[in-house]
Amino acid sequence: MEVDGPTGSIAIPEYLQLKINLKKKSNSSQRGDPLHPMFLKMIKKTNNYLEEALSCETLVMATILNPFFRLAIFESHFPKEVPAAKKRLVELFEERKTQIEEQIQKNREHEKEKTGSKDNKKKNDNIYSFFSGPSNDPGKDKLEIYLGGIDRIDHGDSKEYTFSALKWWKVRLHLTRSFFLII
Repeated sequence: MEVDGPTGSIAIPEYLQLKINLKKKSNSSQRGDPLHPMFLKMIKKTNNYLEEALSCETLVMATILNPFFRLAIFESHFPKEVPAAKKRLVELFEERKTQIEEQIQKNREHEKEKTGSKDNKKKNDNIYSFFSGPSNDPGKDKLEIYLGGIDRIDHGDSKEYTFSALKWWKVRLHLTRSFFLII
């Protein structure tokens, strides 16, 4: 796995794909085939690596936070791991949510001290803001929305909104990296 950048989120899927490919090769070869014993040993070794990767919380969370896999890979290939992984994900999400809320509160207090008691709220007059994504269901929190694959591009209350995929991706990447700092 030679890649420029973090590879933790693809470790489990790569081991899983390797295991599937080795099983196909083993099943297509006959017992007398000279490579058959090697396939069996490789499958056993890959299972060991896969079990080790599944026991690593960081790799499990990295895989779940990868938008390509989310929790679906565990639901389809590792159903026994789903409850524990989802429980831990929710715990980490709540921890991080609390930390962010505390930081926002500190920033607000600091801003009030800095600017006095000005009200800096602006009304969103952009009629196109309704069309940037699905409406936020008040019954869902951000974690449920993410796991459901309904990412909304939020542009705040800016009147001069221009969408930039690069900026959107950088914000999401920063949030993911800051999430891993607490693990």
